[in-house]
Amino acid sequence: LPERTFCITFDDGFRSVHQVALPILGALNLTATVFVLVGDRLANEEGQGQYAGRPLMSWSELGELVQSGCSIGAHSITHRNMARLSPAEVVDEALRSRRALSEHIGVAEAEISAFAFPGGRASPAACQALEPHFEPLGGLCNAVDAKSHVWVPSHRPLDRIVDSQPFDAVRMRFDVGHPDPVRRCHPE
Repeated sequence: LPERTFCITFDDGFRSVHQVALPILGALNLTATVFVLVGDRLANEEGQGQYAGRPLMSWSELGELVQSGCSIGAHSITHRNMARLSPAEVVDEALRSRRALSEHIGVAEAEISAFAFPGGRASPAACQALEPHFEPLGGLCNAVDAKSHVWVPSHRPLDRIVDSQPFDAVRMRFDVGHPDPVRRCHPE
C-alpha cells in the first residue's frame, strides 16, 4: 500500500453515519468501514434501534452503506466490556453479531471480516480468542494493537492525521455527533 494510506471507520452504526457521513464520503469518492452494534435492532423486523439515546441505522440503511461501497465490521451484540468477559463469551458476542448482520443485511459472513471491540476494551485473551475468526481491517496489520484493540493501520484519530500530515485530497474532520459534522482542517 502507498505511504499515507488511511482508513475511515465509524463505530456503533448510528443513523447519522447514513444521513451525514455517507453523502460526504460519496462526494469525495471515499468509503469507510462501519463497525455495527447489533443491539436492540433484533427486536423488530426493520432493525430500528438505538444506543446511548441515539438512533441506529436500520437494516435497509446498512444495506445502502454496503451498496455505496462501504464495508461492515462486527461490533458485538450488547456493547459490553469485552475485557471482563471470558474468551468463549467474547467469541460468542462477536460471531453472533457477524451472523445477525449477515442475515439482515444480506452480506456473506466472510465479508464481515473485521471486528472492533466496544470502547476499545479488550483483554489479551479476548484478542487472542478472536484472531482465528477475524482479520485485521483490510489485511493491513498483522496483529491487534495493544492500546486500542482496533485492527487498522493507524490508530490515531483522522483529525490528528489530517492536522499533522496533510493529505492532498482530504483535509477535513468528521465529527458526526457535532452540530457542524464536517469541519475543514487547515494546516498551520
